[in-house]
Amino acid sequence: MASNNTSWYVINAASGFEHKIAKAIKEAAEQKGLSAAFEEVMVPVENISEVRRGKKVVSSRKIFPGYVLIKMDLNDVTWNIIKNIPKVAGLLGASGKPLPVPEEEVMRVLKQIEDGAVVKEVVLAYEVGETVKIIDGPFETFTGVIEELDVEKTRLKVLVSIFGRATPVDLDFVQVEKIK
Repeated sequence: MASNNTSWYVINAASGFEHKIAKAIKEAAEQKGLSAAFEEVMVPVENISEVRRGKKVVSSRKIFPGYVLIKMDLNDVTWNIIKNIPKVAGLLGASGKPLPVPEEEVMRVLKQIEDGAVVKEVVLAYEVGETVKIIDGPFETFTGVIEELDVEKTRLKVLVSIFGRATPVDLDFVQVEKIK
């Protein structure tokens, strides 16, 4: 049963724990018999297509990393459930007061996701096995071979020869450049 007092809010969550937090909220509400107060809990994701190790792979990517959307009846009891979930920093708002997100804004975002249901293609700037030069950080000027790519986090693992040994170094995409 949807309550007329529900509004959309944004939970500030620890990045990487969004789905666990959404699940924990649903479970906590169910245990306390308050499922009706939590109309919807979601982590908006989009499908992307990328090439990994020469194969096309479709994966999902969070649209708002570090945030969970929730449509709920906000009161002391429901707020207590949310703030007691591990890895929740709070609700977005001003001056410590949670502010609801207009329904139209949430619907616009959800429609964009739905319209983008056509899988997005991610053009990879780098490929596994490619040689790159490190241009930033403690290994600046070193060259290495890309061993792994993480497009979602824009990180890559580069094998760098240090004292004659191949050592894996975790870097951001912006810390390397292609060798032409």
